[in-house]
Amino acid sequence: MGRKSFEKAGGLSPERIRQMDADIAQALSSERETGGVDVPSLKLLDAIDAKIRRRNRRSVAGAFAAVCLPLVALCLTAFAELYGWGHEPVMRSVQVPAGEHLRVLLADGSAVTLNACSELRYPERFARRRREVRLVRGEAFFEVAHDASAPFTVETDDVSVEVLGTKFNVNAYDKEVTTVYLKEGKVRLTERVTGRQNRYLMAPDEMLAVDRNARTCRAVRPAGKSAPEAWLHNNYAFTNAPLEDVVEFLERHYAVEIEVADARILQYSYTMEFYNETIDEVLSVMSQITPIRYSRVNDRITVQAAR
Repeated sequence: MGRKSFEKAGGLSPERIRQMDADIAQALSSERETGGVDVPSLKLLDAIDAKIRRRNRRSVAGAFAAVCLPLVALCLTAFAELYGWGHEPVMRSVQVPAGEHLRVLLADGSAVTLNACSELRYPERFARRRREVRLVRGEAFFEVAHDASAPFTVETDDVSVEVLGTKFNVNAYDKEVTTVYLKEGKVRLTERVTGRQNRYLMAPDEMLAVDRNARTCRAVRPAGKSAPEAWLHNNYAFTNAPLEDVVEFLERHYAVEIEVADARILQYSYTMEFYNETIDEVLSVMSQITPIRYSRVNDRITVQAAR
């Protein structure tokens, strides 16, 4: 087998041909020194041919790795970006003080309106296949941008609410009872209080209450004639609400401190509804419903039994 047959069979580069010439010259020199024949044997040429082919295979494997490995790395990077692998999202937290509301716009175009004394944790940027926020405490109304490929999930201690695009209200002020009201669209609620993680598919205008102490999840009716999200417009309603619950609400909504000076009045309950009233107007109505009176110094209010 001559040099031309090597070139034709192997498609060798000039560098490989020069290497082949050097190998043949070295072999011929070795045979002359040992008294061999002047023309290399076919066995010698076959050995050189095998050596060159091994070099070619290593070169092809190296070229294949050089092309494929970056592609594999690129695919892994794309999957990591798509599903949020390998890195923790940058989280933000917003807390609303007493007496205020706050509207938060999320990266996907969804909007969250937080009631007073509420806290929301959310990522600065959502993963492509999931959108998850956490209502740490308080109450929030969610207007979720539709994205069928990335469900939106609201987490609390007791429930998980998953949606595609809708409007709903979550109230987690009470550490014992969390309520979810669906205004538009569909949501799937998963409870965490019974130990079974039951799932409920909710329809518009439905409201569920998850009770941690009773370990139940049941349908309930909103208090009063107003919708549960009426607080967005400073419209509030109470149905047989204990005085203690009303006081807690007034402190949160009006950013005041209220002292109940007489334990006997804690037995009173209230059914009432108001819209944009001042704290004095609300307390005046309460004093007409039950025999109580109040005194106020700036933001400190004392409530006691009427004499």
